[in-house]
Amino acid sequence: MQRKWTHIALCWIVAGAAALLHCDDPQPDFGSPPGRPPDLAVPAPRPDLSERSDAAVAVATPPQPVPAKAALFVRSSRCGECHEKFRIEWSGSSHARANRTPAYRKVVDTASPVLRQLCQSCHLPSQAFGQPDEEPNRPSEGVSCDGCHTIKQVQVTAAQATVSFDPSSGSKYGPIVGASGHYFHDMAYSVLHTKSELCASCHHRMEFQLGAEKRAIPVVLSYSDWQKFGKGKQCQDCHMPSRGTEEVARGSKPRPNVPSHAFGGALAWGKLIRLELAANAKPGEIAVEIQHNAGHSLPSGYVDRRLLLRVEFFAANGSKLSTEERSYGMVLADAAGQPAPFFQAVRIKEDRRLIPGKVHTESIKLPAAPAQVGVPAPVAVPGAAKVTLSLIAAGTAPELRATYGEPSLVVIKTSSYPLPFRIGGSK
Repeated sequence: MQRKWTHIALCWIVAGAAALLHCDDPQPDFGSPPGRPPDLAVPAPRPDLSERSDAAVAVATPPQPVPAKAALFVRSSRCGECHEKFRIEWSGSSHARANRTPAYRKVVDTASPVLRQLCQSCHLPSQAFGQPDEEPNRPSEGVSCDGCHTIKQVQVTAAQATVSFDPSSGSKYGPIVGASGHYFHDMAYSVLHTKSELCASCHHRMEFQLGAEKRAIPVVLSYSDWQKFGKGKQCQDCHMPSRGTEEVARGSKPRPNVPSHAFGGALAWGKLIRLELAANAKPGEIAVEIQHNAGHSLPSGYVDRRLLLRVEFFAANGSKLSTEERSYGMVLADAAGQPAPFFQAVRIKEDRRLIPGKVHTESIKLPAAPAQVGVPAPVAVPGAAKVTLSLIAAGTAPELRATYGEPSLVVIKTSSYPLPFRIGGSK
């Protein structure tokens, strides 16, 4: 008897649910095969879903399959959970700022789609790989940890390099032999990560292509310079020097020769440069000698960079008398012969970069003594008591302000000398 009442109750529940959902149990339409009764040839009316709950709609409309999504670059904050020292060093580097400098944003924000894609291929490799620029929880990070540690292969030609990323394998590629994986990622030994060819993936482009147009204009010169002047060293030897023996990841065993991830650039040049007054200046002049032993010309890297020599003369009371500047770099020109950024240039106008090992001498005229009231100013008589020499790295060429804005300047070496200093060969 109890089973009978239970059955009746279930029937009423089902009937009530059917009424609530407006279910009238329509006959399904399977088409119209020969001999089918006419009343079944007309499809039954579709159920009214206007008052159904989301759950009912979900049942009535099965979810469509979602295409598989490619693996994306991991945010540096995740890497920092185990590799905090490396992330701190990286965060202050030019790699971390690659897509955030004012000069880069000024160009790329107004660039054509093809130029923007060319720039982002190095300044934002995650975007080049196909990751959205600002996907939620994955903000743009320039050349991030995965921008290097998911590189599986680099193919180098005389003109440029192409890179293959592999974020989907779950392996991080690096120079540690025998490292074992863990819960977050596997490890893959990569001899490529000990060689300059890894850096060539972004630091080697001697021509470029915009759409169907190819131009034999250099964009990034580091690798081609290194091929001429590297003397057996790799880029990593200077730009990722050893920090000594320490743990690579939190809780791991210490390893020797752990590389720095600060990626020293212009500030590291100061140790490689000799900047001083020469003893054989002509009368009324000073001679400035510059020599360096870097593994490439200075400036290197981006073609529109400059290295500036600034010479400042001061009077005995400390007031500045005059300033002279000399600029070093590769000057590109447009069709009218005017200085132009690489993407507007048609030819190389001048190459005034400093070659490793070669002594470069600049002659600078001494300022005349300041005029005094009632006393005629002598001509070509030195009035300076001190001279200050400074070498300054300019992120972009000062003559290209219209393109890049005001250049960022970093003083990499400076020295001062009393005057006269063996002027005309005598003290």
